[in-house]
Amino acid sequence: MKTALPVGLLIILTVAVILVGGIRIITIPPMANTPEGRTLLVRNLHGHSLIVSADRICGKDVTPGCRAGALAGLAAEAQVVLRLPHFPPLDALAGS
Repeated sequence: MKTALPVGLLIILTVAVILVGGIRIITIPPMANTPEGRTLLVRNLHGHSLIVSADRICGKDVTPGCRAGALAGLAAEAQVVLRLPHFPPLDALAGS
């Protein structure tokens, strides 16, 4: 019970730093050129929600070309901080 308060404060501080610092999560579902998918942590990507998916940007027209174009547009705006393996529950949170 004594560790619950410090752990809770650490989680709140981490979320606050992520939101204020402009850190966003981009999910890249598996597709032809990346069969395993990717999750990227990026900074300087303002005007987007905390979790961004290329499929959500494309809307109903989800094609490999649209995904690539959406990711190219995001990459032009942002700087990649960390590359991680694909984590499918983030796709659901991103609304894709």
